[in-house]
Amino acid sequence: MGKQDARLVLNCALAVGALLGSVVLISWLLKTQSLGAPVRGALVLIPVAFYVLALVGYMRLIRLGDELQRRIHLEALAIAFPSSAVAVLACEYLRKAGFIAEFKPDYALMIMLVLWGLGFFIAWRRYQ
Repeated sequence: MGKQDARLVLNCALAVGALLGSVVLISWLLKTQSLGAPVRGALVLIPVAFYVLALVGYMRLIRLGDELQRRIHLEALAIAFPSSAVAVLACEYLRKAGFIAEFKPDYALMIMLVLWGLGFFIAWRRYQ
């Protein structure tokens, strides 16, 4: 992996880390603090901005990668997408059965991101 590739991976990983951290922090702030409407509106935009940065970084990483790197990313998504569907479906039925209280859309996003990372690790290990 060249210096540019390593930098792209690092930038993408930092954006995903910032996304995950901002979702947790902003959710906590909105739930526990009494904030005015303008502040709440601004806070809501922070995770969205980090998600866009992560998405742009990931698309750039794929676009500049060689054939093997693209295949690894494709396999990671091929693992993550159906796994996320099964996990979201299972959580929804657990909610309906009364085992979990609620299932929010940001939980689905976190499931997708974790499974995407797991899928990438599985595909990457396959080609090592």
